[in-house]
Amino acid sequence: MASEMIQGIIERNVPIVQEIDGDVVILDPDLPYKDQLLIVLYTKHPQRLSNQVLYKWTTPKQKKYVYIYLGRLEKERLVHRNKNGNMLTIKGLRYVEQNVLPNADSDKQPSA
Repeated sequence: MASEMIQGIIERNVPIVQEIDGDVVILDPDLPYKDQLLIVLYTKHPQRLSNQVLYKWTTPKQKKYVYIYLGRLEKERLVHRNKNGNMLTIKGLRYVEQNVLPNADSDKQPSA
């Protein structure tokens, strides 16, 4: 309980994410979908996010990709899912910090 409160106080500086009117906007249009999900969950940690919110804030080619990718992330133990939504595990937090954020580039220009 105390660790969740501390985690909630920590402000996460994610250079490829901007929050606008309560929505999370991913600034890199070429970010792989797995990384989009992880970045959004990282940004809002320890808050749980519904599949519908993740669909709204990410850009899957098809709606079913949200469910497919979350299932894969859960198998890897990067995400915990239940009826209240989805959130990163400690392993997921570390994965984002070590593998996704170092490769994130907010200044990357969209491809034409």
